[in-house]
Amino acid sequence: MSQEERDRLEWLKRAKDGMVSQREAARRMGVTDRWVRKLLKRMKRHGDRVVVHGLRGRASNHKIASQVHGQAIELLKQRDWHDFGPTLPASNWRNGTASR
Repeated sequence: MSQEERDRLEWLKRAKDGMVSQREAARRMGVTDRWVRKLLKRMKRHGDRVVVHGLRGRASNHKIASQVHGQAIELLKQRDWHDFGPTLPASNWRNGTASR
């Protein structure tokens, strides 16, 4: 758990115990009071891990498979694609329209 996550957890616990208002905790955390209420509800179910991002330690849902990445690099090395920047191929590969 990072220091920022520990600080957020501390403010959530203070808000839960009534030591500070939810609005004050939200201001200190840099989020809205509505988000604080949502986090407090989650804390009841999941405990302290509510402040840790759900994808910690796992690959992104948007990560491109290494085989597809390799195919894209090989395609970009072809003579027809030499003058294209990285934006066009990236958007085409994600949309599934990589053929030219």
